[in-house]
Amino acid sequence: MTMQLHDSQAPDTDLVRAQPSAALARVADLLPHNFGELMQMAVMGFKSGLAKCETPEQAAMMILTGMELGLSPGQSMRGLYSVEGRVFIPSDTMVALILQSGLCEDWEVLETTDQVATITTKRRGKKAVERSFTAADAERAQLVKKNSGHEKYPRIMLLHRCVAVIGREVYPDVLLGMYVPEEQAEIIQAEIVRPRVVEAKESQPLPRAPSQNLPPEPSVPAGPARDWDAEIAAADSLEALKELGTAIKATKASRSAEEGTRLSGLFQARKKALTPVVEASVTAATPATTEAAGA
Repeated sequence: MTMQLHDSQAPDTDLVRAQPSAALARVADLLPHNFGELMQMAVMGFKSGLAKCETPEQAAMMILTGMELGLSPGQSMRGLYSVEGRVFIPSDTMVALILQSGLCEDWEVLETTDQVATITTKRRGKKAVERSFTAADAERAQLVKKNSGHEKYPRIMLLHRCVAVIGREVYPDVLLGMYVPEEQAEIIQAEIVRPRVVEAKESQPLPRAPSQNLPPEPSVPAGPARDWDAEIAAADSLEALKELGTAIKATKASRSAEEGTRLSGLFQARKKALTPVVEASVTAATPATTEAAGA
């Protein structure tokens, strides 16, 4: 016995996910269908230098993440970023996913200046929502630093942050908790678990046997401990950061694995903040990029 579904009983269309994206439909025959095909594609992307990651395994996770969002494998490896175990997505790709989801009735940038970015959007069947991200918000979050993107391209950076804020709030089922690259330093630093410091008890040296006539052990004076956190934060150029990285690696044996992971996260976050190419690649699809590049 079958049951007919009348119009009045139709499911809420807002709960029905959109059909696979046009990008996935165009490359349907090339999509990986098993783990072996996935890894083969990930290795190829990693060796080509196309994927912004450090291992084929990270490239594979980027492909999987992109497919969950509706991106083709090529779009995933070109557009997504893998940093310290997190995948980040450009803001223009966020907007593209929202518009192609079929859930967005309206998306409009109301204002974009060096002081504020304001966006309004209306999800189907819901009220319109308006959100802003201001220069004061950036200052409060300590985003405006020397040579940072917020210092060089404030209008573009505010717009990207506003996209992320309103996008995740109104379309969480489309973006699935993704963050834009401009947020990576804050996210990585917030998720770093600082190891618990336990003071070690002084151990007494073992007594030597009477028969051993050995010279006294030389004492090695301990140098002052360096504040790696402060030095990383104070690095004002990629050259200075590179020299600091060499010094940090030289002391690897004296650190725990947890401390090494924490310092690596801070180092990568600072490196991204000092690299202007991130802003250029993220904003390639926005009209504001041309103006910023000309400046």
